[in-house]
Order: sequence, then structure tokens, then C-alpha cells
Amino acid sequence: MNQSSVQLLDLPDEVLLDILKKLDNVDVLYALFGIDNGRLNRTTVDSVLDRLFNYILPQIHDNVECLTVEPAFMERILLAAHYPNLTELKINDFQRDNSSRYFAVGSLKVYTKNVFARVLTSFENLNHLNVTGTTIPAYPSLSVCYLPSNTFSSSTLTYLCINVSYFTDCLCLHDGRLKHLCTLIVRSYCMGTDLSIVHNLNELPKMKVFSLIHYGLIEEYNDKFVSLVRRMLYLEKLTFYLRIACPSVYIDPINLMNEFSVNTLRLHSFNFYLSTENNRNDLARYLSNNNVKQNYTNTRYQEVSNIVSFSVNTATHHAFTLPFEFITLLGIGNIFPNIVFKNVSELSVYDVVPLEHEFFLRIAQAFPMLKRFYVTDLSLHSHNSNKSTDNVEPHQIVEYRRLTFLDITR
Repeated sequence: MNQSSVQLLDLPDEVLLDILKKLDNVDVLYALFGIDNGRLNRTTVDSVLDRLFNYILPQIHDNVECLTVEPAFMERILLAAHYPNLTELKINDFQRDNSSRYFAVGSLKVYTKNVFARVLTSFENLNHLNVTGTTIPAYPSLSVCYLPSNTFSSSTLTYLCINVSYFTDCLCLHDGRLKHLCTLIVRSYCMGTDLSIVHNLNELPKMKVFSLIHYGLIEEYNDKFVSLVRRMLYLEKLTFYLRIACPSVYIDPINLMNEFSVNTLRLHSFNFYLSTENNRNDLARYLSNNNVKQNYTNTRYQEVSNIVSFSVNTATHHAFTLPFEFITLLGIGNIFPNIVFKNVSELSVYDVVPLEHEFFLRIAQAFPMLKRFYVTDLSLHSHNSNKSTDNVEPHQIVEYRRLTFLDITR
């Protein structure tokens, strides 16, 4: 080999590691990490991580009180040491593909026992657990409704943020298995209200913060949501997101909103999104006799706004507090308020009125964080591509800077 042509990256990994070991880790990271070479980046990071897992964590494990981890490193962290004083754990980007590398996963019940329950048994002093994902549904959900009440149980946990498979699982989390829980943030996707399951209906005086985000469409509404909240006598902060479609039974959104907050004297924060799909004629009669903003009795919390959208036979009424804090908004139409939905990343729109260029321009301005966009045009009329509105050029480019998915249906 011509010695004058030897570069650092020509060296074997073992030699590179010997060089890195003789340098300060901070110097290595600043000098080498980020260079446009995958092998060097991988070697640099692996060296630092090996030192963290093999030497640093075993020496400081007694002092570790808080961990924020990604599933790719979860097994190594669990095996590196015992963490008797860990009180807070946050798992980011938790997905089935990642975690299944470390746990034998079958059904959701098996997954709950092998993954979620194991977290609570491994960290016996844990009081704060936050499991997040990047998609909807983000990761295999917690499912406890058909498991013994001592599964996924803790006498220390006070804060829990997690996905659940069914609303029934949310009810089961209040059956006494988490005795000191005072903050619960859950996202659910199906109702699954199995009538054969007998739930504990005791009061929940310790619950101070409750958030329920139910992404699924509720086609048979019952009062289990309201009944659960009414058991939380000293609730201070309430958040919910519900989509109801019961064309045969009219759901009064004002009455439902007020039912959630009645008898909660300590409630000082109430954020919600509620959509109700109804027969078009029923909704028209309701709106002609009611004003959501004026009739909502708890205006001391947040300002309330609403959107009405129409399909061929039905209409959907969206009522929500401002600012809109949720990431998903489904089924709006041509008309929506002149506000910015800064948190919405997933949006679906439909209307019996043609969706023109000006509409898409307003969408881009109102939803700056939009990533997934579903469009359904229910109109029977042809579009006039040369039509322009005030202050809008006919061929002005509409930009969605963060959009990664677009679905257009006619």
C-alpha cells in the first residue's frame, strides 16, 4: 500500500477505536461526529454508547432518577444495571417493530404482560411513565380489560400517559390497580364497551388531571364518558376529544359539554373537541334555535368555536375550545373560522360544494403544521379553474411545507 495515500477512514475499526479511546469523548464527538461518512459516525457513536452502557450506567445506577430512552436502546439500558431510585421514565417513538426485537410479542394481552407490565415491575419506585409514538396508532396499545387486576399495577405511579386499545381499558385503569394515580392521559381507538365486564364505580378523589383522546368514530354513544368524569370529584384539568356519529339519535353538543363539567367545582381548565354527525334537517333545526358560544355555561375556561360541514344526507357539527390543541381534525368543509390551527398535523375535508383554489390556499394558511391531508370532493359540478376571488391570483401556488401524505378522492 502506498503509505502516503492512507486516510483515517482507511484504518480498520479496531485501530479507529484505539485512537478514539486515547481521546477525550467530548473532543471525539465535536471533531468527528457529523462528518459525512456513515461508518465514521457509526463507529464514533457506538464507542460512546458502549462506554455509557458498559461503564457509566453500572457506576451511577443508584443515582439515576429520570430516564428518557428510545426503544432501540431499551434492552441495553434494562440489562446494564438495576435502577432502584428511578422515578420517571419516558419512552419516545415506541413502536411494535422496535420493541418486538426484545420481547416475545403475540396478542395485545401478551404484549401488555411482556412489555408494559414488565416496565412497572422492573422499576418498583416509578411514579411517572410517559410512552409516546410518532403515528396514529403509534405503537401496540395497552390492553388490560381481560387481564387480572394485578397486571400492570403499581402503588407508586402518579402520572401515566399511554395508548389504550379500547375505552374499556381506560375504565379498567380506574379499578384500583393504580392506587395513587392523579394524572392520566390516554389515547384510545375503539369503544369496546364489553357489558360482561363489571367495573369498579368508586369515586376517584385522587384524580386531578384527566385527558381522553378517542380517535375512533363512536357509533353507539352511551354515558360512560360522563359517568367516569363525574367520579373524579376533585378534578382540576379536563381534556377530551370525541367524534360521535348517531344519525338516529340527536346528540345535543351543548348539553353534552355541560354534563362533562357539572359538579367539578375545582375544575379550572377544560379543553375539548366534540364532533356530532346528524341528519341534516335535525342539525339545521338545532342551529336555528341555539348558539354554541352563548349557551355554553362554562365560558370561564376557554373561548368556544364551531364548524358545520355537510355531506349528501348528513351534517357534522364540530365544537371546540380555543386555541385548538389537538393534532387531528377530520371532516370539515368549505367554511371554517379564520383562525390558525397550529397543532393540527392530520386533516380531512369534504363538501358538497366544489373545493376551489381559494379553499386550498386558506387551508395552507390555517394549518401550517399539516403533514397528512385527505380531500373528498362530493360536489356534482365541474370546477372552474379560471375562477379567481378577491386578492387571490388564479394560478397562485399553494404551498404545504410539511406535507408528507396527500389523498384526493372524487
